[in-house]
Amino acid sequence: MTNSAIYANTASESGGGLQSSLIGGGAVTIQNSTISGNQANTAGGLDVTAAGTAVTLRHVTIASNQTAVGSNVPGGVRLALGVSASLVNTIITANGGSSQCYSNAAFTSLGGNLSSDSSCGLTHSSDQPDTDALLGPLQNNGGNTFTHALLSGSPAMDAANGAHCLPTDQRGVARPAGAACDSGAYEADGSEPPPGAQYRVYLPMITFRV
Repeated sequence: MTNSAIYANTASESGGGLQSSLIGGGAVTIQNSTISGNQANTAGGLDVTAAGTAVTLRHVTIASNQTAVGSNVPGGVRLALGVSASLVNTIITANGGSSQCYSNAAFTSLGGNLSSDSSCGLTHSSDQPDTDALLGPLQNNGGNTFTHALLSGSPAMDAANGAHCLPTDQRGVARPAGAACDSGAYEADGSEPPPGAQYRVYLPMITFRV
């Protein structure tokens, strides 16, 4: 999934924004995308449940998702046993629940990540755990999908790992706009592209029983 915004969704169980339960595992790659303002009983943002799944998050912003408060109930990202995840240049912040992330396996950080607590396994020297990203509200900041802009003084500015920097941000703005690429889905450049058409896709809920 790329250049996308998943927001304002509700799930009665888990994965308010996105849930992946691929039988036998597989690859889940999300880049230049925003997951925000979703709700679920557990894992308000992203929930990956199938063992053997390899998750890659690159220049993703996961923010302001809500979940029930309880032990091991993250608001941002939850990974089940046997799921692996690589995070790079990603922001996970201000999600409700007991933590931002929860995993039965270790997150692998490739750097340039920022989280508002210490639960996401951010151990790279360029990571910023326990840090407020200073995000603006989810809104039309140009391009075809909603984003969270980086407010003035945001520690996510120029904080990305340049070796994994994508050529544009979620809106199509060229990276880097400053001295280095910014973390998250939004590249702060001091100006905004013209607003584009906003698209919403409504999908029916499908339940499979075996």
